[in-house]
Amino acid sequence: MPLYIFDVLQEYKNWQDVERLKVGDRQIDNGRLFTGENGNPICPDSINGFLIRLIEENNLPHFTPHSLRHTNISLMIAAGVPLQNVCARAGHANMITTSKQYAHVIRIVDEMASDAIGDILNPRNANKKIAQNRAII
Repeated sequence: MPLYIFDVLQEYKNWQDVERLKVGDRQIDNGRLFTGENGNPICPDSINGFLIRLIEENNLPHFTPHSLRHTNISLMIAAGVPLQNVCARAGHANMITTSKQYAHVIRIVDEMASDAIGDILNPRNANKKIAQNRAII
Protein backbone atom coordinates (compact mmCIF):
# COMPACT_ATOMS: atom_id res chain seq x y z
CA MET A 1 0.00 0.00 0.00
CA PRO A 2 1.13 3.58 -0.47
CA LEU A 3 2.76 4.95 2.68
CA TYR A 4 0.12 7.66 3.20
CA ILE A 5 -2.51 4.92 3.66
CA PHE A 6 -0.70 3.85 6.82
CA ASP A 7 -1.06 7.42 8.12
CA VAL A 8 -4.79 7.36 7.36
CA LEU A 9 -5.16 4.00 9.10
CA GLN A 10 -3.23 5.29 12.12
CA GLU A 11 -5.57 8.30 12.33
CA TYR A 12 -8.54 5.94 12.22
CA LYS A 13 -6.99 3.76 14.94
CA ASN A 14 -6.45 6.83 17.13
CA TRP A 15 -10.10 7.86 16.62
CA GLN A 16 -11.21 4.31 17.39
CA ASP A 17 -9.20 4.29 20.64
CA VAL A 18 -10.92 7.51 21.75
CA GLU A 19 -14.34 6.04 20.90
CA ARG A 20 -13.52 2.87 22.83
CA LEU A 21 -12.72 4.92 25.92
CA LYS A 22 -16.13 6.62 25.66
CA VAL A 23 -18.07 3.33 25.82
CA GLY A 24 -15.80 1.75 28.41
CA ASP A 25 -16.27 -1.92 29.26
CA ARG A 26 -19.12 -2.32 26.76
CA GLN A 27 -16.50 -2.34 24.01
CA ILE A 28 -14.86 -5.61 23.01
CA ASP A 29 -11.20 -5.13 22.14
CA ASN A 30 -10.28 -7.93 19.78
CA GLY A 31 -7.36 -6.15 18.12
CA ARG A 32 -9.24 -5.60 14.87
CA LEU A 33 -9.20 -2.25 13.16
CA PHE A 34 -12.60 -2.41 11.50
CA THR A 35 -15.34 -3.52 13.87
CA GLY A 36 -18.95 -2.95 14.72
CA GLU A 37 -19.89 -0.38 17.36
CA ASN A 38 -19.35 -2.90 20.16
CA GLY A 39 -16.00 -4.12 18.83
CA ASN A 40 -17.25 -7.36 17.31
CA PRO A 41 -16.05 -8.22 13.80
CA ILE A 42 -18.23 -6.69 11.13
CA CYS A 43 -20.27 -8.79 8.78
CA PRO A 44 -19.14 -8.52 5.14
CA ASP A 45 -22.70 -7.45 4.23
CA SER A 46 -22.18 -4.38 6.41
CA ILE A 47 -19.53 -3.15 3.99
CA ASN A 48 -21.89 -3.54 1.06
CA GLY A 49 -24.62 -1.71 2.98
CA PHE A 50 -22.23 1.13 3.81
CA LEU A 51 -21.15 1.36 0.17
CA ILE A 52 -24.76 1.46 -1.06
CA ARG A 53 -25.58 4.30 1.38
CA LEU A 54 -22.41 6.17 0.37
CA ILE A 55 -23.34 5.89 -3.32
CA GLU A 56 -26.94 7.00 -2.75
CA GLU A 57 -26.10 9.88 -0.40
CA ASN A 58 -23.48 11.26 -2.79
CA ASN A 59 -25.37 10.57 -6.02
CA LEU A 60 -22.52 8.43 -7.36
CA PRO A 61 -22.81 5.88 -10.15
CA HIS A 62 -23.26 2.34 -8.89
CA PHE A 63 -20.10 0.35 -8.20
CA THR A 64 -19.14 -2.63 -6.09
CA PRO A 65 -16.07 -3.50 -4.02
CA HIS A 66 -15.10 -5.89 -6.82
CA SER A 67 -15.27 -3.11 -9.41
CA LEU A 68 -12.77 -1.19 -7.24
CA ARG A 69 -10.41 -4.14 -7.70
CA HIS A 70 -10.72 -3.81 -11.49
CA THR A 71 -10.14 -0.06 -11.23
CA ASN A 72 -7.03 -0.62 -9.12
CA ILE A 73 -5.57 -3.10 -11.60
CA SER A 74 -6.44 -0.92 -14.60
CA LEU A 75 -4.80 2.11 -12.97
CA MET A 76 -1.63 0.14 -12.27
CA ILE A 77 -1.44 -0.93 -15.91
CA ALA A 78 -2.13 2.63 -17.10
CA ALA A 79 0.60 3.93 -14.77
CA GLY A 80 3.12 1.63 -16.42
CA VAL A 81 3.54 -0.86 -13.58
CA PRO A 82 5.13 -3.98 -15.11
CA LEU A 83 2.53 -6.65 -15.86
CA GLN A 84 4.41 -9.15 -13.68
CA ASN A 85 3.91 -6.87 -10.65
CA VAL A 86 0.28 -6.19 -11.53
CA CYS A 87 -0.27 -9.94 -11.82
CA ALA A 88 1.29 -10.58 -8.41
CA ARG A 89 -0.71 -7.80 -6.72
CA ALA A 90 -3.91 -9.05 -8.35
CA GLY A 91 -3.23 -12.57 -7.12
CA HIS A 92 -3.53 -14.01 -10.61
CA ALA A 93 -1.91 -17.39 -11.24
CA ASN A 94 0.06 -16.05 -14.19
CA MET A 95 0.49 -13.04 -16.45
CA ILE A 96 -1.61 -14.67 -19.18
CA THR A 97 -4.66 -14.37 -16.92
CA THR A 98 -3.93 -10.70 -16.28
CA SER A 99 -3.19 -9.91 -19.92
CA LYS A 100 -6.41 -11.59 -21.12
CA GLN A 101 -8.58 -9.99 -18.44
CA TYR A 102 -7.14 -6.51 -19.02
CA ALA A 103 -6.38 -6.67 -22.76
CA HIS A 104 -8.50 -3.58 -23.41
CA VAL A 105 -6.51 -1.53 -20.89
CA ILE A 106 -3.20 -2.83 -22.22
CA ARG A 107 -4.31 -1.89 -25.76
CA ILE A 108 -5.18 1.68 -24.67
CA VAL A 109 -1.85 2.06 -22.86
CA ASP A 110 -0.07 0.74 -25.94
CA GLU A 111 -1.86 3.36 -28.06
CA MET A 112 -0.75 6.02 -25.57
CA ALA A 113 2.84 4.78 -25.86
CA SER A 114 2.60 4.96 -29.62
CA ASP A 115 1.28 8.53 -29.40
CA ALA A 116 4.09 9.46 -27.02
CA ILE A 117 6.75 8.15 -29.42
CA GLY A 118 5.01 9.96 -32.27
CA ASP A 119 5.11 13.20 -30.28
CA ILE A 120 8.80 12.74 -29.56
CA LEU A 121 9.61 12.09 -33.20
CA ASN A 122 7.33 14.85 -34.47
CA PRO A 123 7.17 17.69 -31.90
CA ARG A 124 4.74 19.64 -34.11
CA ASN A 125 2.10 16.99 -33.44
CA ALA A 126 2.62 17.42 -29.70
CA ASN A 127 2.24 21.20 -30.05
CA LYS A 128 -0.99 20.74 -32.05
CA LYS A 129 -2.38 18.43 -29.35
CA ILE A 130 -1.47 20.94 -26.64
CA ALA A 131 -3.21 23.70 -28.59
CA GLN A 132 -6.28 21.50 -29.11
CA ASN A 133 -6.42 20.62 -25.43
CA ARG A 134 -6.16 24.29 -24.47
CA ALA A 135 -9.01 25.12 -26.84
CA ILE A 136 -11.16 22.45 -25.18
CA ILE A 137 -10.40 23.79 -21.71
